[in-house]
Amino acid sequence: MNDYYLKQFDDELIEINLCKDWVENEDGRLDYAEIEKGQLTVVDGQYSFTLNLETTKSLVSEDIKYAGKMALELLPGWLKLLEEKELLDLKKEALSTIDVTSEGTELRFVGISVNGEGGAYFERKNMHEWEFWGLS
Repeated sequence: MNDYYLKQFDDELIEINLCKDWVENEDGRLDYAEIEKGQLTVVDGQYSFTLNLETTKSLVSEDIKYAGKMALELLPGWLKLLEEKELLDLKKEALSTIDVTSEGTELRFVGISVNGEGGAYFERKNMHEWEFWGLS
């Protein structure tokens, strides 16, 4: 078990902020809207990334906190999987955010030397199991 990232999870450091993101409207279409997210900054060497946690009525549920902790614990394995599948090159891309919802977890990356962004989605099967779903 790699707990480097997990050690940085602290409930007291989670801030509730308004963020712009894509959300599905009643018609099933995506709109760019302002939504609340619980946010925690995680340091990774010379870079840092933001852990975004789904909120309900300005609160992050214990279930989502647990999913966030699991995402941080599983992150090294997920990064290794993406590199092995040649879907990620950490020499050219850096992790910018991890979005955790009740449905799954999305890792979002930005280019280090070239402007660009992409992501990988892991679907939550149960409390302890996620499955690589695809690229976003």
